[in-house]
Amino acid sequence: FSSDNGIDVLEKDVVNISYKENKGDLWFGFQNGSICFYNGKEFALVNTQEPVKSTITGFSEDESNRMLVSTLNNGIVVVENMVEKKRLLTESENTFITALKLDENLLFVGSQDGLEIFEYLPDKIEIQLQLKIEELNFIKIQDIKLRSDKNGFWIATEDEGLYLLSLQNSSAYSLKKIGEDQGLGYLNVQSVYEDTENNLWISTLRNGVYKLHNPDTTGLISDIIHYDKNNGLTSNSVKHVFEDLEGNIWIATYGEGLALFLSDALTFFSYQVNGFSNNITSIAVQEDVLWLGGNEGLVKVPANLNNRK
Repeated sequence: FSSDNGIDVLEKDVVNISYKENKGDLWFGFQNGSICFYNGKEFALVNTQEPVKSTITGFSEDESNRMLVSTLNNGIVVVENMVEKKRLLTESENTFITALKLDENLLFVGSQDGLEIFEYLPDKIEIQLQLKIEELNFIKIQDIKLRSDKNGFWIATEDEGLYLLSLQNSSAYSLKKIGEDQGLGYLNVQSVYEDTENNLWISTLRNGVYKLHNPDTTGLISDIIHYDKNNGLTSNSVKHVFEDLEGNIWIATYGEGLALFLSDALTFFSYQVNGFSNNITSIAVQEDVLWLGGNEGLVKVPANLNNRK
């Protein structure tokens, strides 16, 4: 890989999360609280009314193209035109936000103490608590993703595996633990990702990656493939899985850099970037470029399979 670290506007701090908005522009959240936007040509830092001194943990955009940015313990920053418009769930109301997802007028807020669902009022930029998922009380929520068929939400947890949450109305829901009989019930799930073939990829700490073939609307699994160091994966601790425009699966690991998975024949290629640590904490794809986040900030590398090692 050739790397490009010449990004003067950014502080050299740990990148915790990245997000690709509907228009294709990128957002990056840093451990020191910095919020960065990249439009494909230049970077800019968001101006906040009060300093954010907490790790950025999530991004989600509303119908007015505002960006909602969750912080670990400084609430949710609502950004409009690169400026903080308002802050929701301030420190006195809710602490330790670990995951965020806005779906139409419902705002899902995951924390170290479970999952709450708020009604989001975009005209007023206000939220009202609608529902608390009692079964997830005192469980850390690490990722929230809408199913590709929109029939529910995947809820990733720390040491309690993966759940499928389905909402009937503002007060009724069903919650199902996924793959408990297949040994998935108590995984430390870092993130989940659905690829273009509707396979669900589960990234875990210490247990590698699980590929679930096309779970049905109830979460029933017909086939599971487990990838770890025993069958070629470079690390058993994985932060994210991502699919590029050519259908290649990229795997961001803790400690072993970036891995590329080409086929079910267990063909993995390991990527490392000179001067950049092997702890990949975020990954975003923009056209033919990968943006990797890690302990040293951001690095840009070409998504060129001819550069594999």
